[in-house]
Amino acid sequence: MTTETNQDDQQTACEDLLRECLEEINLEIDLSHGELIQKKNSLLEFQFDMDQALEIYVQEYGIKPHEIKHQLKKAIIMYNYQTEILERKYSHESPNQYQMEVAKRLVNMRRDLEKLKRALLELKQGVIFNKSCISFDFIQISMPTFNDTTIKKGSVQQKLLSQYEKQIRYKKLDLLAINILEAKQTYYRFQNLFD
Repeated sequence: MTTETNQDDQQTACEDLLRECLEEINLEIDLSHGELIQKKNSLLEFQFDMDQALEIYVQEYGIKPHEIKHQLKKAIIMYNYQTEILERKYSHESPNQYQMEVAKRLVNMRRDLEKLKRALLELKQGVIFNKSCISFDFIQISMPTFNDTTIKKGSVQQKLLSQYEKQIRYKKLDLLAINILEAKQTYYRFQNLFD
């Protein structure tokens, strides 16, 4: 009987030990599961922030320029349509030769004024969206040479290249400012002539 009791005691001890081990493992699983849920939630929040940032970027730099171009084309079509209607109404009134010449000059001046206005707006939009319609291939700034034996470190070369790129950016901005100023002056001159 003592052997039977020993075996029962050993089995009970083993079962207790097994229960303790299972409880520890279940506790570790629950802790790991909690950490996993917490990390998933933090990633979901991060993913939500990233989705918002991407949507804003696409709206500002992807869709807006295309929307502006679409609105411009729509405005040109509407302007041409309205001009055509006015010309037909005017010709229906049967004007004399002098009146037709004056009307034609006015229409041409108005068309030129609208073209200048559009060019000015395109220049300004180019500045806003950093997409200029003007070619800057003619900019001449001397680029530093790296053949000098004193310039052996990559950081010095990188610094010189960075300065060169800055000079080009500044030169482009200066040229854009000049072009915008000239376009404004031309536009206002034509507007005064038309008025």
